[in-house]
Amino acid sequence: THGVLSGPAIDRIQHSPIKELVLLDTIEIPEEKRLDKIKLLPVAPVFAEAIERVYLDKPVSPLFI
Repeated sequence: THGVLSGPAIDRIQHSPIKELVLLDTIEIPEEKRLDKIKLLPVAPVFAEAIERVYLDKPVSPLFI
C-alpha cells in the first residue's frame, strides 16, 4: 500500500507489536520517518514491464497472477 505516514503514525508503528510493515515506494518516505520495521518495495520494475507490454501489444494480466 502507499505509505501515507502522517501525524503520529511513525511513533505508533515504532511502539507497536508490528514486526514488519511493507509499503510501496510510490510516496517518498523521508529519512527521519524510516524505521527498521518498514520495508519499501519498488514499483518501477512493474510499471516498466506494464508499459513495455502495452507497447508490444502483449497482455498485462500476467503481471497480476
